[in-house]
Formats: sequence, C-alpha cells, structure tokens
Amino acid sequence: MKSLKFVLILILLLVSDYVNAQIFVGGNIHFSTSQSDQDRAAATRKTSYYSLGLMPSMGKYLTNTVAIGLALDISSTKSKTEYTNTSMLKTSNIGINPYIRYYAITWNKFSIYGQGNIGIDFSRTKDELNGATTESNGTQFTLSIYPGINYDIINNVSLFSSINILSLGYKYSITKEGAQKEKLSAFNFGAGLNNILLIGGVNIGAIYRF
Repeated sequence: MKSLKFVLILILLLVSDYVNAQIFVGGNIHFSTSQSDQDRAAATRKTSYYSLGLMPSMGKYLTNTVAIGLALDISSTKSKTEYTNTSMLKTSNIGINPYIRYYAITWNKFSIYGQGNIGIDFSRTKDELNGATTESNGTQFTLSIYPGINYDIINNVSLFSSINILSLGYKYSITKEGAQKEKLSAFNFGAGLNNILLIGGVNIGAIYRF
C-alpha cells in the first residue's frame, strides 16, 4: 500500500506544475521471435518463441541537476514446444517504475548521472501441457541504484545509457500458484572496471524535452 501511495504522489508531481519545470518523454519498444527444429530419435522437436515489450516514460526536471520520472513496463512472452507432447508457456507483465536522477558532472554535451529506481511488477503465467493448464501470479518489488552517461544531440534530444562500473540492487518477489505461495528476496552489488562497455549488451535510450 505504501508503494502504491508513493507512485500516486509521483504521478501527481509529474502531471502538475508545468510552468516552472521542463517536461521530457521517452521510452522504447522491442520485439523478438525465434524458431528451431531438432531432429531426435523419437520425433522432431519444434520450439517457437516470441517476446513483445513496450516501455514508455515521462518525467520532469525539478532543477538543472535533478529530475524525476515514471516508466511503465508492459510485456508479453510466449514459448511453445512440440515433441512427444506439446507444452506452451505464456507470461504477461505490467510494471510501474518511478525513478530519480541526479546529474553530478556536466561537460559540454556530456554528463554523468546517478539514478535510483523503485519498481513494482505484476505478472501472470499460464503453463499448458497436454491440455492441462496451471496458472500463477507474481508480484515483484525492486530497488536499484546505478550510474549513467547522457549526451545531448540537440537542444531537445538526448541519448543516455547506464555505465557498468557500479550497481546496487534489491529484489523481493511473491509468486502464488493456487494455494501455494513462494517468497524470494535477493540483494546484489557489483563494482569493477573490466566491463565498462559490453558490445552487444549496451542499452541506449533517448528522451525528448519540451
């Protein structure tokens, strides 16, 4: 309940007080699909997979160095395997992720910032095997802090990406399947200079300022 109240307060802050604040919007969308066939002794094992995700975000600058924002994470995945039996796994997810960003260093068009995220995600999973279906619901709370770099392309458009030097996070999840309930908590911390930039694993986002 406290998390939901915190999210509502952030939403009200974002949609009010437009006169003295600079609003920005951003987000990303992704789609992937794959299919594989494996010839085995019993039969041909066919596997198909697809994933679709949408993550819009909006925020505003409270000062020249502090910004708050809110991102939505909406996704759906499906995998199907046909072999000696047929199985299908479907998962849908919706998440609400408020964040605060502090720009610590600015040099020309570059700036380095630190960002803190609080997230709550709700998911539903349906597992089908030979006509029998089981369903489970999950709730996950996350807290993460990490540095990032920002580059202003033009006055109103910027690119940003996280830096793999430092990461700090906590995750707490609850999964319910019928009368069964499973709880999981995890803490992670990482620091180092070996993987500052990983080609193929770099996520770059963009925002537009009004």
